Amino acid sequence: MKNSLSILFALLFSLSLQSQTGWMWQNPHPQGNPLYGISFLMNHGWAVGPHGTAIHTIDGGQTWQRIDLGTNENLNAVYMHDDLMAWIVGDNGLILFVMEHVSTNTFEVTKQISNTTVDLRTVTSDINNCPWVGGDDGTVLRTNDFGETWEEQYTPLNIDIYGFHNIECTEAWATGTEGYMMYTYNSGVSWSYLPTPVSYLLFSVHVGTFENIRVTGQQGLIMHTDDKGVTWNIEHEEPGYNLYDVINIGLNSAYAVGTNEKILETIDYGETWIEPGIDIQLFNTPLYDVEDQWAYDHVWVVGHHGVILKNSGIQTEFEVQNEGTLYALSSVEFIDENNGWAIGGEYISSGNSVGIILHTTDGGETWEEQLNTSVQLSALDMVNENEGWVVGRDGFIKHTSNGGDNWQTQESPIGGLLTSVHFTDENNGWIVSRDYWGEVIHTTNGGDSWTPQTNPSANPLHDVFFINQDVGWAVGLDSSVIRSLNGGDTWEWFNVNASQGYRFASVYFVDELHGWMAGILGSIMRTTDGGDTWQEIDSGTDLSLNDIYFIDQYNGWAVGDQGTILHSVDGGKTWFKQQSKVYPNFLTSVSFVNGKKGWISGEGGTIINTVNGGFVHEYGTFWLEGIDLPITDGDTTVSTILVDVSDNLKQNYILTGIELFIDTIFHSRVSDLEIYLSHNDITDTLVFHVNSQGENFLWTKLLDESSTVITDGIAPFSGNYNPFSSLSVFNGIDPNGDWTLRIYDSEGGNEGILHAWGVKPLFEEITSVDEYIKPGIDQKIQLLQNAPNPFTDKTKISWYNEVSGQALLKVFNINGQEIATLINRFISIGEYSLDFDGSDLSPGIYYYQLTVGPYSQTKKMIIQK
Repeated sequence: MKNSLSILFALLFSLSLQSQTGWMWQNPHPQGNPLYGISFLMNHGWAVGPHGTAIHTIDGGQTWQRIDLGTNENLNAVYMHDDLMAWIVGDNGLILFVMEHVSTNTFEVTKQISNTTVDLRTVTSDINNCPWVGGDDGTVLRTNDFGETWEEQYTPLNIDIYGFHNIECTEAWATGTEGYMMYTYNSGVSWSYLPTPVSYLLFSVHVGTFENIRVTGQQGLIMHTDDKGVTWNIEHEEPGYNLYDVINIGLNSAYAVGTNEKILETIDYGETWIEPGIDIQLFNTPLYDVEDQWAYDHVWVVGHHGVILKNSGIQTEFEVQNEGTLYALSSVEFIDENNGWAIGGEYISSGNSVGIILHTTDGGETWEEQLNTSVQLSALDMVNENEGWVVGRDGFIKHTSNGGDNWQTQESPIGGLLTSVHFTDENNGWIVSRDYWGEVIHTTNGGDSWTPQTNPSANPLHDVFFINQDVGWAVGLDSSVIRSLNGGDTWEWFNVNASQGYRFASVYFVDELHGWMAGILGSIMRTTDGGDTWQEIDSGTDLSLNDIYFIDQYNGWAVGDQGTILHSVDGGKTWFKQQSKVYPNFLTSVSFVNGKKGWISGEGGTIINTVNGGFVHEYGTFWLEGIDLPITDGDTTVSTILVDVSDNLKQNYILTGIELFIDTIFHSRVSDLEIYLSHNDITDTLVFHVNSQGENFLWTKLLDESSTVITDGIAPFSGNYNPFSSLSVFNGIDPNGDWTLRIYDSEGGNEGILHAWGVKPLFEEITSVDEYIKPGIDQKIQLLQNAPNPFTDKTKISWYNEVSGQALLKVFNINGQEIATLINRFISIGEYSLDFDGSDLSPGIYYYQLTVGPYSQTKKMIIQK
C-alpha cells in the first residue's frame, strides 16, 4: 500500500482581501450569489454560499463585507462557536475553521482534515465545544479538540444528512432523506433510528426550550415533538413548496423558511402558522436558512440571489437588507467608462409585470432608478449619452433624448414581447419580436413612426444588429438567421449549416466582415466574410449563451446560464471560461467600453464589472500585463517581475512552491518556443517545444500539482498544466527580488507577442523546535522536533518510546510521497536519535513519521538552501 500523509494548512487573510481583478459585484449589495447558511453571535455574523461565497459583519448586520476564504467549493453551512470563531462546511469534505483577529483586522482560516470527500451539508455546536458535522451517505463527524482531529461516527442509516442539532455534548438529532431521523444520547457513541410519520426529505431539525423539537421538510412540512420523538404532531403541511429550515424562539414561537419566498411564524406553540410578510416582493425567491441574533430580538433569513432579511422581533415584518434592485436585469449598456444603463423587471402573470431602468454616472459604483414601470423590459440601446430606447412586453417602446431623465412612450405597430432594439444613429433603428412569428419593425425618424418589415423565416426573433443603415442581421429560433443589405426593405434567410436546431439569442458584428452569433447548447458561430459562410465553434460548454460582444476583431465575451462567462482573444476561434464566482445566476447581457472595462447583467439584480478584462489574478500574484513584448525568430524575449513580500511572510513563512501564469502569448506556432523562469541564480525550464503546433497560450497556469504535462497539451493552451521541469527548484529560497521570464523562438517563420504574465509564491508557516515532553500515561512514544529546523543539509531526529516493537521511521514530501526509510527494525524501550541527510533533496516542506507497534506520530521539517 502506498504511504501517504494528511496535511493541515493555515492561511492568513486580510479583511480587505477582495482582489480588484476578475469580476466584481456592483449590484445587489453586498453580493448576489445564493446564501445557504447564516450564523450570528452578538454583533458578529457570517453567511455562506456556493463557489466559496462568504460575507461577514461586525456591526450586527448594518454592513457586510465579502471575504475570500481561499476556496471555490460550495459552502453549505456555518456555525459560530463564539463571536470570533466559526466552522464552515462544504462540498468534497471541506471543513474550515475561521478565527477572527480583531486587533490585526485579519482572519486565520484553517482547512481542517475531515478524511472524507462527501458533501458536508450541516454543522452544529454549543458553548461546550462539541461540534458535529453531517453530510451525504450517512456521514457524521465529531471533534473534541477544535477540529485538530475529526472522528467519523458509525450511523445505522446510509442517508444524506441535511439537518443537525444538539443539546450539550451528549444528545443530538439528525434528519435526511425519506423521512429518516437519527438520535444519540451518548455523544455519538451509538446512533439510533427514530421513526417519523412521513417519507419526505427532512431538511432541518431544531431543538428548542425544554427539548421542544421541530423538523421541516418537503410539502411545507412542519412537525413537532416534546417527548424526544416518541410521538409527532404535524403542525403544518401544504403541497407546492419546501421548508428548508426552522428555528424555535423561546417556548411558544418559531419560524420556518423555504421556497416561494415563504416565511412562516407561530406564536402559539405551533397551533397556527402565519406569514409575517416581507417589505418588498421577492418573486418566489427561495429562502434557505433562518437564525436568531443572540442577545437581540432580531431574526435573520438568507436565500437565493444573496437575499438578506431581518425583522425586529416576534410579529414584525421582515425587511430586505440588500441595497439595490433584486429584479432580473435583461440588458446593460455603457457608452463610456462612467455612463451606463441597466433595464429589466419581472413577469408576474398574463398582463401583469413590472419593469425598471437604472442609470449610473460613476462606472456602476452607484446606480439610481430612472423609471419604474408596469411592464417588464427586455432590451436597451443607447446611441450616445442622450439618445436611447427600451422595449418590453406588450409592444412597449420608450425613448429618451436626455440620458433617461425623461422617457416618452412611442407607438408600436406590433404587440407581444419585443426582444431586441438596435439603432445605428439617432434616426435609424430596428426592433424584433418573439411573438406573432417574429415580426420586424423599422424607423428612420427616431421612432416617431415605425414601419413593419417582412421576416422570411417566420420564426420568433431574439436579436437584431445593423452595421450601418443598410447591412444588418437578425437571429432567432431554429437556427433562424436573416440578413438585409438595404436597411430591411428585404430580408434574406440564411442556412448556416448548424449541427443542431439552435435558438440563437445574440448576433454582433464589428465591421461588415467579422461577426458572431451565440445561443442555446453553448452554440457559437463566426464569420469573416460578412456572413456568406459561417463556422460553428466549439465553445467548451453546453449551457445556454444569451449575449455575445466583441470590442474588435479579436477580443470578445459571451455570457449565459449558471454564471457562464466565456472569453476569446483570437477572434472567436477558441474560447475559455473565466472565473466569475457568479453562481448559479442566469447572465443576460455583456457590454465593454475597451479591452479591460466591462459589465454583465443577470437575474436577481446581477450587475458585475471588471477593470482587467475579467481575468482573475489570484490573491498573492505579482503581475505584469499589457506589456506586448515582441517574440521574434531566433531572439529571446525577456520580462522581469519584482516580487516584494511582507516582512511577516519572510520571517515566519517559507516558500513552498510557485505558480506561473501565462496570459497571454500570441504566437502562430507555439511548438517553436522555449520558456524559462529565473530567480536567485536558479533557472527552470517551463516549456520546451510542445508537441502541438497550434497557436497561443491564452490563460495558462503552470503548477507542479497539475496532472497534465504542458508538452503533451493541445494548442491553444488554456487551463492548468505541469511544467516541463518542476517548479520545486525554487522551494525554500528568498522569494524577494527579480523573477525573469525568457522566451526563445528557435524556429523561423512564426512570430508573436508576450501580452501578460504573473508569478504567485506559495508559503507555509515555519514551526519552531518543540520542547522535550515525557510521554503521559496514554502516550507510549514521543517524537521530537528535528533540530536544527529549518536546515540546509543535515538535521537530528530524536524520540523516546515506552514500548518495544517493530519501528518504522519514514520521510515524506509535501504531497505525501515516501522519500526515505530511516529505520525498519525492532527497538526496545528507550531514547533514540539519528542524523538525517537532506542535502540531495529540493528545498521545501517534508514530514517524518515514527511508528512503533500500534503507535504513530508525525512531525514537519523544512529544508532551506
